[in-house]
Amino acid sequence: MATKEDIQLETIKLQQKQIELQTQNNRLLQQLIDKGLPIVDKYFNKKLEKVEGPKIRWSVIGFVAVLFVIIIGTGWLVYVGKLDPANFTFLLGTIIGASVTFLGDIIFTGE
Repeated sequence: MATKEDIQLETIKLQQKQIELQTQNNRLLQQLIDKGLPIVDKYFNKKLEKVEGPKIRWSVIGFVAVLFVIIIGTGWLVYVGKLDPANFTFLLGTIIGASVTFLGDIIFTGE
């Protein structure tokens, strides 16, 4: 029958093996992080450059084009007398506010 000292000795050996396994797992995890992190970083940078950048650029170009058409159209209506200048001023204020909000959302979401 095993004595108390033998059981304690076996327990200590088992704990030492567990510590060695944990140390080895930590080394493997560190190697995985060291090798995998640059790959993940490169992936997200490429995605931002190739996918998100053009999407943001075309969103801004489309938005500016629509604003240009609206301003030119309503300016022409004011010029021919079909639209009151006060309404045009109100429209410009609304468009400027919407532009600041929309472009801010596009720029800060794209980062």
